[in-house]
Amino acid sequence: MQDTEWEILGVLWDREEATARDVTDALASTRGWAMSTVRTMLDRMRQKGLIEGRREAGGWVYTAAVPQVDAQRSAWKRFADTVFDGTAGALRFLATDAKLTKRQRASLKALLEETGDE
Repeated sequence: MQDTEWEILGVLWDREEATARDVTDALASTRGWAMSTVRTMLDRMRQKGLIEGRREAGGWVYTAAVPQVDAQRSAWKRFADTVFDGTAGALRFLATDAKLTKRQRASLKALLEETGDE
């Protein structure tokens, strides 16, 4: 998924549903896109199955087609598999090369121990 698609999905996850105008307004300070650009992006994302749209009297209303946590999980897995040869490699990197503070390492260790039985 592209960064721009993540940004648009972020708006939809925050608002649960939005019009093209809502998305344009929400991203105005960071992207400054014209509404026609947002409509094009929304249409492409709908074709990809990333979002859903329904026609209402005032135009199209869009919702995310996938829950945020599912999209994040999928993106993390793709990233870890591609860049680190899997999640274990990513965790190894965090533990050795990411220059975590003592507090961050302790927090990571506690989290891994807490979720280790799942």
